[in-house]
Amino acid sequence: GAVARVTAWLLATGDTADAATDRYPALVEGEASAVPHAWQGAPGYLETVSWRRQSTPEGAAAEAWLSPLVPLVDAEPTTALQRLAMVVDSANGIGAALDPQRYLFMNTDTVVHLHRLPSGDDFALRARGSVGPDGVGVTSAEIFDRSGFIGTCAQTLLVQRR
Repeated sequence: GAVARVTAWLLATGDTADAATDRYPALVEGEASAVPHAWQGAPGYLETVSWRRQSTPEGAAAEAWLSPLVPLVDAEPTTALQRLAMVVDSANGIGAALDPQRYLFMNTDTVVHLHRLPSGDDFALRARGSVGPDGVGVTSAEIFDRSGFIGTCAQTLLVQRR
């Protein structure tokens, strides 16, 4: 049977440049945080992405800039939308509410809403996770490219003790 499903809506577009708004100010990349991320050094997927965790105040949503280091398909050009899809799955790790050494929190889905197509190679996520009392959590994130805010994502989390 199927192990994954992708659903997408392709909307007819029109010119609304004169009415366009930004929900959040652009997120500017600062110096990478000197504090190591809990996932630092993990093998596999994490080796295929450049992670630049940003310093954020205590209690604030976590922020990181990410860039894919490999193409989606060898010898094929990768679009900005594909590059974004390659890194947006990281929201639950960036906004982790729990210590990954003590808990597993796998996202069972990722829903992305964009108000414009992404551009460039670099994307930022401002993410925050929360966990309920019954082993279910949620991560929500704001998504940015170098030009500013482009959308949001949400993930349902399956949470278990290790």
